[in-house]
Amino acid sequence: MVAFASPAQAVTDIMWWHAMSGELGRQLDKLAADFHAEVVSSDQVKMRDLPPALQRLMLPMQVGQATPPFGTVEEGVRVLVICGRDEPQSSAPTYDDVYNQLNEERVNSRAQRYLRDLRRDAVIEFR
Repeated sequence: MVAFASPAQAVTDIMWWHAMSGELGRQLDKLAADFHAEVVSSDQVKMRDLPPALQRLMLPMQVGQATPPFGTVEEGVRVLVICGRDEPQSSAPTYDDVYNQLNEERVNSRAQRYLRDLRRDAVIEFR
């Protein structure tokens, strides 16, 4: 969720950003409407798309934590909250996968050597 506040005026405009659905999303929409806010909903913000300063600030944060307020009163004060995080799936093989592959290659190599030795030692009789 991102809150933007404009300079002190008779009416304060706040923009809320969130990716909630269901009852919590409806409650947040109502709360934002009470503050004359504009609601933008998106959950596809990638960490690498953020400015480097925000990346350094948000990478160590856990879900539910908020950043300290930043920005200026003239441009708006912002607070970011991490509502969820999708960790990329690692494509690296596990220890067991590597061990099993190496073991299978070792067994296949032995089998190939054994068959080669059998063919070399075979005696063919012609009658």
